[in-house]
Amino acid sequence: MFGSSLVNLGELESNGFEMQLNYLAINTSDFRWDITATFTTNETVLVRFNNDDQVSLLRGEGVAQNGSYAVLVEEGKPLGQIISPTFVGYSDIGAPLFLDADGNPTDDNQLAELRTVQGNGFPDFTAGLATSLSYKGLDLNLFFRSAIGHEIANGRRARYEHPAYVGIQNVVITEETTTEDAGQLIWHSKFVETASFLILDNATIGYTIPLPKSKSFRNLRIYLSGERLFTLTNYLGADPEVRYIDRGRSIGRNPGFNGNRQYGGDILVSGMDRWENGHYPARTFTIGVNVGL
Repeated sequence: MFGSSLVNLGELESNGFEMQLNYLAINTSDFRWDITATFTTNETVLVRFNNDDQVSLLRGEGVAQNGSYAVLVEEGKPLGQIISPTFVGYSDIGAPLFLDADGNPTDDNQLAELRTVQGNGFPDFTAGLATSLSYKGLDLNLFFRSAIGHEIANGRRARYEHPAYVGIQNVVITEETTTEDAGQLIWHSKFVETASFLILDNATIGYTIPLPKSKSFRNLRIYLSGERLFTLTNYLGADPEVRYIDRGRSIGRNPGFNGNRQYGGDILVSGMDRWENGHYPARTFTIGVNVGL
């Protein structure tokens, strides 16, 4: 007996564009400069569900541990739609206000029509730039990477900046924190953030020392390399990287089709920065020596 089974629920259509440009800017006996640029776009649309009665599906449950769904999978629409109530401020008593179906402020956070599309977890495009310079024995290599146009559901801010949990945890005070928030709806558009970024993924500088022919080795190259040296982004979370798959809240939960995670991650959910999943990119440095035989 099996409690659940996997079936093919729908038809997807993907379209995109990829381009790579290589340019040798300078090439002399002493100096060489190479440049490589890449550019990629991609969009995946759910054409239809195989189940005739199914037109939409809510996923990404529990983004801030309050039962809210953060992703809408819908026929005829691209994957990655992040949904939430549209936050417009607070009432005189500190109740959060959201737009209803008619565009009017309301504090009734139980209305289903409050959930609207606030962004998409997939970027409009990704790009990379690699450049390599060498002058005699000195070399420098840089690699920049960027993703533009994606949003992230910042479940960490929604959870840790909200005073509703002050009895069980410390509330993180930031410029965005509102300690007077009297609402119990933690998940809303205030926490859907644009996460476009530019990262210096790698920088390596090295120097090659030629050795006399009498030596066992032809040369020695000493280098210093750094990973993720800087990140430019307006995202307030720890890491603006695109979340292509939702890694879920705990390993081994029943996959089902009720919004809980699937084993290995929910491929229908993108853009989730869950409050309980740690993801902290590290800046690393390496010093090394290459031996030329």
